[in-house]
Amino acid sequence: MLLITIWWSTFRWQTYETWTVVEFLLLCGYVSLFYVKSVILSPLRTEELPAFEQIRGKFYAVLALYCIVEPVVIFLRDGELAPWYYVPMMVHFFVLAGLGIYMGKAIFDRVFSVWFLIVNIAWIFLARFTG
Repeated sequence: MLLITIWWSTFRWQTYETWTVVEFLLLCGYVSLFYVKSVILSPLRTEELPAFEQIRGKFYAVLALYCIVEPVVIFLRDGELAPWYYVPMMVHFFVLAGLGIYMGKAIFDRVFSVWFLIVNIAWIFLARFTG
């Protein structure tokens, strides 16, 4: 679900006319975060997938980095971070990613994954489609 919203958001860059090297590199790094997440979840050149307990810290660290990079990318593109509840949403995901690293509990991972899905679906319908 997140990849679909990121794709749609990145698609909006097509009307961006003045590109700088920094903006281009930031956007490339931003999109590459999702490749890094997929490699963490499904490593290359391994026979079997690692248990999530083995990769939990890396996964949540990349998610926390995403929570920092995405607002910068959105601000560069739009010149603002709207609607008003966007920044609190990203901060709360950052805090939850930190809690995921700190707690290291499977129940937290399950609850977080459901919560992340619910919030992203709500974000799609409330923010993207209504304004």
